[in-house]
Amino acid sequence: LKLDKFCFVRHPLHWYQSAFRYSNDRKWPATWTKKRKHVFATLRSFRSNYFESFVIRMCAYNPGYLANLYAKYTNGDHTTTCRYENMCEDLIGVLTRHGYDVDPEQVRAMYDTKVNRSRGRYDLTLKPATMDRLLESEAATFQRYGYEPEGA
Repeated sequence: LKLDKFCFVRHPLHWYQSAFRYSNDRKWPATWTKKRKHVFATLRSFRSNYFESFVIRMCAYNPGYLANLYAKYTNGDHTTTCRYENMCEDLIGVLTRHGYDVDPEQVRAMYDTKVNRSRGRYDLTLKPATMDRLLESEAATFQRYGYEPEGA
């Protein structure tokens, strides 16, 4: 069976929060470089100990970062875009549509998408003005993938 390309996207605010946590937990490694084609190489340029500062920098100097990142995986023929927030159900749907024998309960039991195993404690809230910047910077992401800003 041939499986088409598929990927998972997530709510832009939640993606930024998760990327910030992940990066800070790992101390923004120097090995994350563009030369090595690490997906977070750009984020390292805007590193901060504070989520608010990180988002402000990303929006100011790399607007639409997430829209561009997602486009690398979601553009093209035969691409299915799934949502992180509905990971198990979307994965079950993709595999079933392509003829794979899937036990839905086994897939659901494998991964809890709401658990974050971050080692740090971070303030992941944004002031209204910063949230407005993020909404403007990632407007294409919210629109293309059907996320509501109210869900932020």
